[in-house]
Amino acid sequence: MPWKKSFEVDTAVERAMEVFWEKGYQGASISDLVAATGVKRQSLYNAVGDKQTLFVKALLKYDTEQRQAMLTSLEAQGTPVKSIQTLFNAVVEQSEADLNRRGCFLVNTALELQGHSDEVKHLVSAGLEDFRSFFEKLITHGKVRGEIPKHVDASEAASGLLAIFIGIRVMARGASQGSILLRQMANQAQVLLGRP
Repeated sequence: MPWKKSFEVDTAVERAMEVFWEKGYQGASISDLVAATGVKRQSLYNAVGDKQTLFVKALLKYDTEQRQAMLTSLEAQGTPVKSIQTLFNAVVEQSEADLNRRGCFLVNTALELQGHSDEVKHLVSAGLEDFRSFFEKLITHGKVRGEIPKHVDASEAASGLLAIFIGIRVMARGASQGSILLRQMANQAQVLLGRP
């Protein structure tokens, strides 16, 4: 009789994602993953592959359902400046509400890239570059609309916005106990856009 899986792979990947998000790749043991998914080790491996493969699937799921969905939603905000402002307000609010201090799975992975495969490194680089490009597109559009001064360099400002986003996510994970610093960091986005 051929092997038949008795669990939903997408659900298992979702639960594994939560473990990796909280503990990181190195910190997540196979026992943690088995306990979280409720799937025996061999069945999990048969369905999704080894720990590295499961991590890649979890990271892709996060990227699609969290980062890409967020950027799509932000594009519908109306104006470029409002979209950027909404993003930074949301990041600070999420950080304040994140009692487990999980932060952003993509940024967390970027901080531990040294121990990862080339595939993971590529996924992280592509995700962050897509984020930077998103900012650049909004800034360029904002300049055309007259919301952002013409002298603002879209590429440089986009890189700066990405750095602020990453900084907030990192600081919120433990280096900052209060939200005042996070709000001050978020306010720098407006400075980069040439707005008071």
